Amino acid sequence: MDDRIKEHLKRLNKYYLRLSDTRKLGKEIFIQEDLYQASSERYLQIAIESCLNIGNRLISLYQFREPGVMLEEGLKNTIEYFRNFVEGVRV
Repeated sequence: MDDRIKEHLKRLNKYYLRLSDTRKLGKEIFIQEDLYQASSERYLQIAIESCLNIGNRLISLYQFREPGVMLEEGLKNTIEYFRNFVEGVRV
């Protein structure tokens, strides 16, 4: 496995464990303490960033095309398919 991906997975696990610890506090304490809410929000943010970084790394390693490009090409192919279908029905 790629070293960068391993590092992001380690970080992601750390963030998950910290969020799990916060969950053990209980709803009442969590709601009363702004510090717990702010730290949880931050851990969620950096966990999401790690997931995005892993995805971008996989795209880079395996030379996947960007989703926007794939969607655009898929749409063009679909339109072309229906044009050909309509042309065939007209005959």
